[in-house]
Amino acid sequence: MNTQQSYDIYINQDAGTVRHIGREDLERRLSESSIGIRKLFILSAPELLSKISQISQGDRVLIGGGDGTIRSCAKHFMKSNASFGVLPLGTMNLLAQDLNIPNDLDAALDAYAHDTRTMPMDVGIVNDDVFLCCAGLGVMPSASQERENARENQNDLLLYAQLASHVFEHFNDDMKFDFIIDGKRTRVRSPSIVVSNNQYEPNKSKLKKINFTRARLQDGLLGLYSIAPKSFMEKMNLLWMLKLGNWKNTRAIKTQTAHSLSINMPQQQQALVSLDGETQNMTLPLNFSIQQKALQIIVPKQKPER
Repeated sequence: MNTQQSYDIYINQDAGTVRHIGREDLERRLSESSIGIRKLFILSAPELLSKISQISQGDRVLIGGGDGTIRSCAKHFMKSNASFGVLPLGTMNLLAQDLNIPNDLDAALDAYAHDTRTMPMDVGIVNDDVFLCCAGLGVMPSASQERENARENQNDLLLYAQLASHVFEHFNDDMKFDFIIDGKRTRVRSPSIVVSNNQYEPNKSKLKKINFTRARLQDGLLGLYSIAPKSFMEKMNLLWMLKLGNWKNTRAIKTQTAHSLSINMPQQQQALVSLDGETQNMTLPLNFSIQQKALQIIVPKQKPER
């Protein structure tokens, strides 16, 4: 039997979707939804982080924002062991996709209004910071900055074209990386390295902005992806395969898994890193690990297939 769920809702006012639809329309859609709202806070990111520090373990909470907002908030929830759900209001919403939360706001609100469950998920650790989706070096941080510059434009095809053009241009910028993967040393040259919290797999069910997902979030494994197209045709093939969801079929991506990983870059003390789409400079080496089942996430129960 379905019972209406009520929540305290905390939303980042600077999230991509919020900026696109506007605060007035956001509040209208929330009020007209079938979800029960006990408290509503639409705040700047610093105000939001300050407010959620007051959340207690028994509160039913939804956090609205993009992957970067959810990552920042997750640090508090890890300490308090409180649980929360996700309203996908960012540009990419990778975590929501992995959790099978509808990307459409109205559909997500309706899903959370009915039966839910709480599930534990792993958290990626890098040095003293966390990530829920992935960390990137090389092309990925610069692409994240490009995305931020273009996020006022919500046209999916144009956004993808802009990001693809940026990535294509920088695929020639090979960088040297020294890895220690589960104790074994190796050196790699690549314009882009991605480390994921559990493994990404191709998603070929339908065309999306991003066609890769994680079917499992509790395996305790890091995914490691080194991307190095060798020619113009390999670059074109990689971009096309990423769009279609067949990216594991391209020679330009080498994948492996690890329980622990250290990344260093010769003659550098710091590296620009993207953590769930937000960039920051971090001190090298970067030491990665997984904290298993460290976060409690509220997700809608899946409707049985007919």
